[in-house]
Amino acid sequence: MTFPGKLFNDLIMEGVAKIETKNKKLPCVFKIDISQTEYELLIEKLQFGKTTERTLVYLDTDKSSARAELFRRNIRLRVKIKDPEYFLELKKRGDSKSEVFDPISAEGFQQILAGNIPEGNVKSELVRLGAPFDVQCVDTVKSIHQRADFHGGQLTLGKITPSQNPV
Repeated sequence: MTFPGKLFNDLIMEGVAKIETKNKKLPCVFKIDISQTEYELLIEKLQFGKTTERTLVYLDTDKSSARAELFRRNIRLRVKIKDPEYFLELKKRGDSKSEVFDPISAEGFQQILAGNIPEGNVKSELVRLGAPFDVQCVDTVKSIHQRADFHGGQLTLGKITPSQNPV
């Protein structure tokens, strides 16, 4: 299989070429930014399984990062929608162990958009942090993931598309 030079060089830099010859496991996670052309070539050349889509709805007190209280305090509050499931998630940036989440219903999601955070782990953590919960939708992002077997491991392609129309 032939890939464009930059993509192939990036894969070599990450150890994929060594893996082919030494039959070692792929690194757990590495990220390579690729062009749309390279993305389409990979889709064409590799056999990807089912596509998974999710929508991430980011919440804060204001759309302006200068006035967004949660953003300024390194707190990320979002709703992850992976039809038919909805999750309210909160994490403190730079602290991977601080993530808390609550499964919510579609109706609960609508309540959040109306400014009502439901009782649960997330609201308790907001209270503990002394953070406001009078939030609004400030951004919406759609992500698409596809996986394929690749040199004894898995290659995941992720494509993130910012929304022009928040929820």
